[in-house]
Order: sequence, then structure tokens, then C-alpha cells
Amino acid sequence: MLFREQTVTTSKFQGGMKLEAVDRKNPCLVCVATVADIVDNRFLVHFDNWDEHI
Repeated sequence: MLFREQTVTTSKFQGGMKLEAVDRKNPCLVCVATVADIVDNRFLVHFDNWDEHI
């Protein structure tokens, strides 16, 4: 077999959940964030109170 089938572990996160997230560009910055979207085993985090256009 050339490629192994990967099993995707389902996340316990759900859309709308709140969490603390670290800004990857500024690791000293830890902010309140919301799970905005979930796709397979990945999820999109939106930092609360951040402007959409930044």
C-alpha cells in the first residue's frame, strides 16, 4: 500500500464555543476567542473584539 488511510479524530469543539487563543504572530498575546467554523479535524478561531478588516 502506497498511502495509509488516516483516521480523523473528531474534536470536542463546537461552533460558538469560547476559548483562550494565542496570537501566532505575537505569542505573548493570549485573547478570548470563539470557534467560528469546524472542518474535519481543524477549526477556525476568531479572536473576539478584533476588527474583521485587520
